[in-house]
Amino acid sequence: MLTNTNAKKLLSDYLFLSLTLDRIKIELRSIEFTNEIELKTPYNIWLENCEYIGRTQRRQIINLLSTHEYDVVLLKQNDVFSSYLFNFNGHNEQRDYFNPVLEQKINLAFLEIKETSITYKGCFHSPKALNTISNAAFC
Repeated sequence: MLTNTNAKKLLSDYLFLSLTLDRIKIELRSIEFTNEIELKTPYNIWLENCEYIGRTQRRQIINLLSTHEYDVVLLKQNDVFSSYLFNFNGHNEQRDYFNPVLEQKINLAFLEIKETSITYKGCFHSPKALNTISNAAFC
């Protein structure tokens, strides 16, 4: 069993990573429908790689959460605040986030994913990226 502090950190990481992955999916969809980006394919491949890295990290967190029977539940959301319920070690704790602060947390999580993608020596490891010819230019 994790300490309460570690459990809260793990649940927060899961929440921010999940919200970041949602944001990446929105970006990928918007790229499909825009003609304003000149380097559409490399940017798309890079975002797919970031999504793959984020999903891999989240899968590891999910395994820990399920082992300890921890959970995060969205309670309510409006234009200003989002409330989540953290269930851990027999405790329930409500966390209220000011949406602009939540946005900053999402940006930080994305930056961490971006840094991880850079440490892969520029190679793209997502299944989609590996199947594209243009990936050879990045490795």
